[in-house]
Amino acid sequence: MTIRTSLVMPLFNGSLTVERAIRSVLSQDRDDWELLVVDDCSTDDSRDIVAALAAEDSRGRVRLVPQERNGGPSAARNAGVAAASGEFIGFLDCDDE
Repeated sequence: MTIRTSLVMPLFNGSLTVERAIRSVLSQDRDDWELLVVDDCSTDDSRDIVAALAAEDSRGRVRLVPQERNGGPSAARNAGVAAASGEFIGFLDCDDE
């Protein structure tokens, strides 16, 4: 499958909202996208939630990109763009739906 759109989601301690945000992306009709969730060193269970949802996605469209140190949302977005493979880039936050 060719990835047309890469969606980049910075994540820092978003355990209360990230599952809902990811599920809203998974419910889209198109399937030519990838979602790169860039964990910016969360201290809650956000990373575990994303890892579980990525494992559930049989198409492998959800990817967890861990940061080695906290750099803020701009650094997380840049890391996501660097890891992206799509022709187009879109951004959303972990509380977007």
